[in-house]
Amino acid sequence: MFIPFALIFLIYLLETIISYALRYLNLNHLKQHGAEIPQNFETFDGDDPDEPELVNIDGAWKAGRERDNAGMLVLANPQVGEGYREEVSLGEAEDVAEVISITGTESVPATQCANDCVVTRNFTALEPGVNELKHYKAGVGLILEVESDGTRIELVEFTIP
Repeated sequence: MFIPFALIFLIYLLETIISYALRYLNLNHLKQHGAEIPQNFETFDGDDPDEPELVNIDGAWKAGRERDNAGMLVLANPQVGEGYREEVSLGEAEDVAEVISITGTESVPATQCANDCVVTRNFTALEPGVNELKHYKAGVGLILEVESDGTRIELVEFTIP
């Protein structure tokens, strides 16, 4: 059975989020009961409600429900001019990416690429005229987003397991 990379990545991301959430809840429960927490554990001393609640799920959807479909994170073998749907929830998230270069050059605090970044132009029919550029480096992933107003969202650190 073939499982798309995007699905595998989303499962990994969810497992990571759940793992950190459970670790946070367990550590705070232990702290409340006077247990000593080892120094190598990261803790968060922010809000700790007695009964956590889900506040908002706006913009969330699940592929296969109603008219929602899975999108793609990035193409495995991109070619200039190719396009693909990143998010597919009609009326909610209709992001499209177009490969504009496979020889991009950029530098961010964590890494750089010289003539080997994949660059996409990302846009949606829901916000006409709004475009952003995304730069992907092989072996790393997304390293830079440049929003329509010129704001740069840069990768500052990464670890290869």
